[in-house]
Amino acid sequence: MKTRIESFSSGDSAENYQVTKAKMAIAEGQYLGKGPGKSALKNFLPQSNSDFIFAVIVEEWGTLGGGLIIVVFIWILFRFLRIANRAKTSFGSLLSLGLGLVILAQAFVNLSVAVNLIPVTGQTLPLVSKGGTSIWMTAIALGMIQSVSRGKSQSNSSLDDEALNMESPSEEIPALKPENLSHV
Repeated sequence: MKTRIESFSSGDSAENYQVTKAKMAIAEGQYLGKGPGKSALKNFLPQSNSDFIFAVIVEEWGTLGGGLIIVVFIWILFRFLRIANRAKTSFGSLLSLGLGLVILAQAFVNLSVAVNLIPVTGQTLPLVSKGGTSIWMTAIALGMIQSVSRGKSQSNSSLDDEALNMESPSEEIPALKPENLSHV
């Protein structure tokens, strides 16, 4: 970690090979890009399908494609906030907000690495990058957020009513009756 931070702050291009190639890919994309699948630097950029996918998208689709990715993540942020606001319980609200912010923080870190705002971290771009564990965890988090947005939950008052209507344990379990406990 120390080496990454030192090479980031020094700006030495030999140490920042990935970042240099990512910046070249972004610069070659210009406004409209080269077209889908026509990225030349994708073959020279290590981890081009996960850590530096944003640089490849900007090279192929241009600044407009990169801007579209950012707009989509901003839209997702507002959707997470809306789901958290409409959640029926405070737990659902905190769950959707917490998981949503983790996904968006990961996206922000990936975008920041691609444009050289922060040192290389190895974070994938959620919902875009090729990745094993990352896509699984993102899908699970989105599923939990989706379940909060559906709003189907049993109210606490119905749980309390069920608890009050239960018979006492001594009537259900013979071992707990007072006459069976006299030898203890």
